Amino acid sequence: MRPLTQRAMEPTKASFATTQWDQEVESATAPDGHVRVHQSQAAPFSVGLPSGLARSQQLYMMQRFLNIPATPSYVAKDDGLVLDRVVVNVGGRSWWQTLTLRLRAQRAWNTQEFSKGKPHQVLGDPSMYALGGRFRVGVGAHTVL
Repeated sequence: MRPLTQRAMEPTKASFATTQWDQEVESATAPDGHVRVHQSQAAPFSVGLPSGLARSQQLYMMQRFLNIPATPSYVAKDDGLVLDRVVVNVGGRSWWQTLTLRLRAQRAWNTQEFSKGKPHQVLGDPSMYALGGRFRVGVGAHTVL
């Protein structure tokens, strides 16, 4: 029996990738927690595949059941460490809406005002924050917006 080579796995990887294109993948890079996989990108690993829960719902569950006040994440475009917190979560039987607040913690930490001992000036700057919203509505038995 021959060992599997990378070339032998190409058809399998290609067919797996076509099933994942243009699907939502949970990610910390956006305040609302989801991005779409483009055809030019590699298929996500199994930990990046959709779990069925939006990232905002995952954050809310961590806050509520694990008592985590803000979830840390690393986002390169936001200059490193960010802290995410769900500030509003409302919903009914077939719909929900969340608003997520993001604090760009590492960007704030690296400012001159913060190192001079004036964190209140840094935290008052609106550019240190982002607000993202996400909603989901069940229209029919198999249709979701």
